[in-house]
Amino acid sequence: MHPSLTADHEAFRDSVRRFVREEITPFAAEWDEAETFPRGLYKRAAVAGFLGIGYPEECGGFEAGVFIRIIFSEELAACGAGGICASLMSHTIGAPPIAHFGSSEMKARVLTRRCRFPAAAASCVARAPSASTARSKS
Repeated sequence: MHPSLTADHEAFRDSVRRFVREEITPFAAEWDEAETFPRGLYKRAAVAGFLGIGYPEECGGFEAGVFIRIIFSEELAACGAGGICASLMSHTIGAPPIAHFGSSEMKARVLTRRCRFPAAAASCVARAPSASTARSKS
């Protein structure tokens, strides 16, 4: 075990590893072949507490240091299905700006739903009408 890791880190690793082994790995090839994502996996991951990693406690999440995030990523990647991992964790694109910059009301409404219940998330980025227009004005 790495000297910076604690028994709590290893217990977390075991829980993620068990979740991946039971809920993802046996089905990953089938989901990939069918070109589908099982939306029920969001709920199972939320119930296990994995969708709340790094989000405020008052929204159903829990503060997580770098080691928890690394352990989670390592164990999730072990399923061998990058598309499943990306889909399950899609909220890590849309939720951080809300966690950092959203009002208390917005955090309560959006993050609580995302951390505790099955809800997909995404992000939209607006850009200038054309890259050349943006460059010419800088």
